[in-house]
Amino acid sequence: MPVFLLAVSILLVHGLLIGFFPAQGQYLSLLMLTLLPATAGLSSLWRARAHGPLHEWRALSLGMALWSAAMAVHLVSTRYDAAWLDVASLALFVLYGVPLTFVLATPESGRSSERVIDGVLALGLGALFAVHTQAFATLPKSDPRGILSLQLLFDIENFYILLFSFIRWRSSRDPRLREFFWRLTQFSFVYFLTAFYINHLESESAGYGSYSDLLIDVPFLLLAASALRRGSHDDEVPEPNRRLVRIVAAVSPLVLPLSLLATSALLAGQHLRLAIVGFAFAIVGYGSRSVVTQVHSSETQEQLDELAHTDALTGVANRRRFDEEIRRQCRNAFQSGQNLSLLMIDIDHFKRLNDAMGHQMGDRRLREVAKELAALSRRSGDLVARYGGEEFAVILRTASGEAAAQFAERLRSGIERLRLDAPPPASNVTISVGVSCLHPAMKGEPAALIADADACLYEAKRRGRNCVAFGSQIVGGLTPPVFKQLG
Repeated sequence: MPVFLLAVSILLVHGLLIGFFPAQGQYLSLLMLTLLPATAGLSSLWRARAHGPLHEWRALSLGMALWSAAMAVHLVSTRYDAAWLDVASLALFVLYGVPLTFVLATPESGRSSERVIDGVLALGLGALFAVHTQAFATLPKSDPRGILSLQLLFDIENFYILLFSFIRWRSSRDPRLREFFWRLTQFSFVYFLTAFYINHLESESAGYGSYSDLLIDVPFLLLAASALRRGSHDDEVPEPNRRLVRIVAAVSPLVLPLSLLATSALLAGQHLRLAIVGFAFAIVGYGSRSVVTQVHSSETQEQLDELAHTDALTGVANRRRFDEEIRRQCRNAFQSGQNLSLLMIDIDHFKRLNDAMGHQMGDRRLREVAKELAALSRRSGDLVARYGGEEFAVILRTASGEAAAQFAERLRSGIERLRLDAPPPASNVTISVGVSCLHPAMKGEPAALIADADACLYEAKRRGRNCVAFGSQIVGGLTPPVFKQLG
């Protein structure tokens, strides 16, 4: 309520200045129309610092600063009869929409590099807008083409901002962004109606200093009040449609290049060379942005793939990655005739460790064991994975059974040397290892290799744990395995 009363008071003051000082009413009204956008810009800047999002509210603040500067230049032009400043004033009025176009065109998930390219495209769009405005503003006042072209440019810009503000409001998933675009939608709707009335319906002879200037105050007072208000309407808005979110994310990068192309097309009749530069700038900008987006998408996909194949607790490969890799390695080894060995590893008496020392300490021991296993397994192509619970697996590409058994002993002794505390009767954490080597009788079947390694692991545990067991089977037969205890 206090903000509403303040807004009404400002409108009343503006009206009194026009009514009581008719001789100076035009200048006083222009001064008010300079200060109010500046106030809205400062309110937006305060909102950016106090609540965020910084990027969007700052861009809106810049747009308000450009609008205020346009009115200030027009005030100077009117006061000192400097008609040559009118072109600069009109250009600033058009440029006020460029920061807003930048915000509306930048996707919600845009990275800094993409924002930089969008910013460069927005600056190019602003330069073309300025040239386009100058081309028609310098036509004789008796030529209706200048006025009509500028009115059309303003209408298109204002409608564009209104339309895309509404779309971004309905499609934003971030509550703060939804709040921002909702308030921008409110402002742009009122501004569109006001600008349309002033540009098309009001008498051309009215000029500034009439009571219709109070209408221009309204959108800026609304924005200032909206930026200062802390409440949120987010609970009233349904969750955005997922398809709409995806469509907006896909279309947003096209907005600035298409705006550049459209503006360049409008310039072709007056500045053909500049129009060609605008076309090229739009194409190169969109191409650069597409390359950056593709690189980021590839990096994101790689990160997602890595997360999907990594055990969250230990950081080594997870069961899914193990299953994929063992199938691939078994198939390659069977087809090429190369060696392939598998180690199945179990932390001895882990349940007792969990019960005695707690699950947090159990998780810590799992991480420490996994880290040591990974540190000792440095060969390219080998894989350390968490198979499940306290059990790990190591795939050794091109390793013979004997070499794998020796490597397993290195792992066993390496864990033992860590001297990780464990509950009695054991003094330190130890592991048992079962070793298996792929042979022709397995026919490249991962299940047979895993079952063989499991059988060896079971034998290692049966023989007292903290040891390595390696079973070898005669080619072409399924005779019981012969076990070798190491360590």
